Amino acid sequence: MKRRDFVLGSAACMTATRAAVAQSDGAIALTVADYGLIFAPIQVNGRAASALVDTGSVRAVQLAERLRQAIALKADERAGTNQRYDGARAVFAGVADEFALGPYRAAAQPVQVVPGDIEQIERQTGTTFDAIVGWPLLSRFDFAIDYRTRTLRLDGGAPTDRKSTR
Repeated sequence: MKRRDFVLGSAACMTATRAAVAQSDGAIALTVADYGLIFAPIQVNGRAASALVDTGSVRAVQLAERLRQAIALKADERAGTNQRYDGARAVFAGVADEFALGPYRAAAQPVQVVPGDIEQIERQTGTTFDAIVGWPLLSRFDFAIDYRTRTLRLDGGAPTDRKSTR
């Protein structure tokens, strides 16, 4: 899979989250953690997970290695490196059969895994989560994050049940 596939095709709630569902008005319930970090519920291959909403991330959907293992997702194609202050880590590419963030649903959603990356962020922030939803996915929508009501709204962009662009 090419890097372009991830940029074109490619998305946070605490571990208590049970499902990635939108409220009846279409708003996605958020959890706001320390440091102002926001988390939204997602589903990956039918498994509920929590994702950090990171508008600065260059990856659309990044999974923690433990989530990749839990859903038995193949992410074996080397897709570059991830540079952090403590060194570089290999980035691996894969495709989730199903992905959901509120009303957004995608089949064949490109994902990336950077072993140790999410775990390092967890140690730094003291917050456990399973994935990162980043700018390449969020930018496909007009979206609003409302800290007062702790909600995320996705408007426009990719329709429900649409296959990700490849």
